Amino acid sequence: MRRRAASYDAAKAKGLAAAEADAALYWFCVAATVAWLHHFDRWCDPELDAAVERLAFGLRPAPGRVEPDGDTLVHLTSTTLDGGGHVEVLMVWCGLVGAAVVSTEWDDPARSRHKGRIEPPLPVRACPRGLRPAERALWIFERLAEARPRRLVLHLNPNDVLALAACLLYRRASGAELIFYDHADTYFWLGASLADRLIEYRPVGAAVAREKRGVAAEKISFVPPTSRSRHSPDVARAALGVPDGATVSLTVAAYYKTRPDGHWDYARTVSRVLAAHPRHHHLLVGHGPPADEEALREGLPEGRARLLGKRTDVDALLRAADLVIESFPLMGGVFRLDALREGRPVVAVSHPVWPLIFDTGAFPDGYPFVASSNEEVERMSAALIGDAALRAETGARLRARFEERFSHAAVARALEEALAGRPFEGAPAGPLEYDPARFTHLLSPARLNALAVEVMVAADLGYAPPLGLAGRFNYYAGYAREALKARLGRLRKGKRRVDSSQ
Repeated sequence: MRRRAASYDAAKAKGLAAAEADAALYWFCVAATVAWLHHFDRWCDPELDAAVERLAFGLRPAPGRVEPDGDTLVHLTSTTLDGGGHVEVLMVWCGLVGAAVVSTEWDDPARSRHKGRIEPPLPVRACPRGLRPAERALWIFERLAEARPRRLVLHLNPNDVLALAACLLYRRASGAELIFYDHADTYFWLGASLADRLIEYRPVGAAVAREKRGVAAEKISFVPPTSRSRHSPDVARAALGVPDGATVSLTVAAYYKTRPDGHWDYARTVSRVLAAHPRHHHLLVGHGPPADEEALREGLPEGRARLLGKRTDVDALLRAADLVIESFPLMGGVFRLDALREGRPVVAVSHPVWPLIFDTGAFPDGYPFVASSNEEVERMSAALIGDAALRAETGARLRARFEERFSHAAVARALEEALAGRPFEGAPAGPLEYDPARFTHLLSPARLNALAVEVMVAADLGYAPPLGLAGRFNYYAGYAREALKARLGRLRKGKRRVDSSQ
C-alpha cells in the first residue's frame, strides 16, 4: 500500500509542478488512475480536486455567461462503449429522462459497427481526434455550452480529469448543477469534493460517500439499479452445444472478476460442480486480457464448460439457462438484475472480507442461495441443479422482486425524486469497518505497475509529456524491465505446463 500511495503522490506532484496545462492534465489523470486501479485506502483527494478546478478555470479565464435552458439535462459520460453496468445505467436513464449525451471518448466513424457497442437512444457527441488534452476539455465545455443544460449528470470514470475540468468550467459559466452518479462507489473518486449532489445505487455507497469522502448526507440521493430490455431473439440450446435433457448454468462477467484471490477460485469451483453433475453444462460470457481468458480455458474442463466471448444477447442466454452462478471474487450488479428480470435463480456470492460490497439489495430477506465460500457455491448449485421445482419457485420470487423494486417504473420514480434533490434516508445493512490490507487486495488484485499506468493514460489522452534525458532513461529502462518480467513469466508458465503433463 505504501508503494501505491508513493506512486500516486509522485504523479500528483508532477501535475502540480507542470508548467503547461496538457502536462498537468496528464499527470493528474495518472494519479487518479493509480488510485482508482490500485486501491490504497484513499477515497478522494480535495487537494487534487482543487488543483483540477484551478486548472480548468485557467483553460478559459473568462468563458462568458451561459444562460441554462429551462430544465435541460445532459448526461456527460467517459464512454458509451459496453464497459460495464454503469454504461447500462446510462442507457436506461437516457430512455427515462430525455437528454443529450456528451462523451469524453474519441469519435470513431465506425462506432456504430463496433462489436458489442451499446448505442444510447439519443445522439452522442464524442471528441474529434487529434486534440491535445486541454483542447479536448475545452471541446467538451463548448458542447455543454451549446446544449445549455441546467443540470449535468456525470457518468464519469474515477480518473476522467478532462470531463471534470470541462464541467467545472461550464458550472462557472452557467451555475449549472453537477450531479455525480457514483457507479464506482467503493473506489477512489476524482472530483468527489466538488459535487453539488451525488446519486448512489446501493446503501453501502451512501455510507462510503458520507464516512470516507466527507459528502454531506443532504447531498446524497438514491436510485436503484435496473436491467435494460434487449428484446433479443431466443437462442436454442443446441446452438450453444447443450444436449437435450441437460441442465445449464450461466455466468456473465469480465474475465478479471474470476481471478483467484486466495479465498475464491471460480474455475476450480465450477469444475467441481460439473464433475459432480455429469449432465450439467456451464456457459461463460465475458471478455478480458488474453492471460485471463487462457487461465479460464486451462482451469475449466473442455466440453461441458464453454466460453462464449463477448455477447449482448444476455437476456436470450438467460432464457436458455436453468440457473445463474455469479462470478467471484467479484460479481456484476447489473447481471444479477438481468437474472431477476428473466426469473432465473441465482447462486450469489458475498465476500467474507466485506459482505456489504456485494449487497445491492437485489434479494429478499432470507434468500437461501448467497454463498460465502467455494464449498457453499458447490452445495447451492447442486440443490438447484437437482430440483426443477425449486428452480421455478425461486425464479418466480426473484422475478416478483424485480418488478417491485427494480423495474423501469420503480427506477423512473426514484430518478425523478433524486433529480429533484430528495436525500437518501436509508442506511447500510452492516458496519462500514473493514481491514484495509485484505479489502484493498479484493479490489486491486493486480500489482502496481506505474509505467503501465503512464502508458495507458498516454494512449487514452493521445498525449504524453516530453521527457528529459533522465525521464527517457527511466521510461525505457522500466519498459525493458517489464518486458523481461513478462517473458520470464511466460517461460515459468510453460515449464509448469510441461511438469504437469509428465
